[in-house]
Amino acid sequence: TSLLSGVHNGIWNEALGFIKAYALQYPDLQIVLCGGDVKFFDSRLKNSIFAHAVKTEPNLVLIGLNEVIYQQND
Repeated sequence: TSLLSGVHNGIWNEALGFIKAYALQYPDLQIVLCGGDVKFFDSRLKNSIFAHAVKTEPNLVLIGLNEVIYQQND
């Protein structure tokens, strides 16, 4: 729907603005995408000037929680 499209495009443009601002400050910026909307943003970023800096990890939170449990049991 048009509302959903507006939300996605608004979020995309906001995220892109932040990425551009940080890229000016940090030339070696690496972008890590995680969560449920990874596919939406990943495909757009891979077709942008930031393609070289994009890494995706949809299970980042689960990996982190697993590491916390591992560290607590050591």
